[in-house]
Amino acid sequence: MQEEMQNRFYGLTVSGLRSTDFQLAERNGLSNPFSKKYKLAGYDWAASFMKRHKLSLRTAEPTSMTRLTGFDRVQVSRFFDNLGDVL
Repeated sequence: MQEEMQNRFYGLTVSGLRSTDFQLAERNGLSNPFSKKYKLAGYDWAASFMKRHKLSLRTAEPTSMTRLTGFDRVQVSRFFDNLGDVL
């Protein structure tokens, strides 16, 4: 999922991961210890999951001048192709 979000130029926060984990468990009818009140997986659960699977979340950085100049016609076309797939 993280790779899919990255391909669509979006990042994923820890709270976003926790929310997604909750939604997946609920949608698939899996028993879980997650908070039904807040509709989130626990922070400790998410941290353990990321550690088990050697994942890390990083905060987004401002767009650099190099990245801006690299955002050419091919990249823009790829973005709109992805957008079309989503819609």
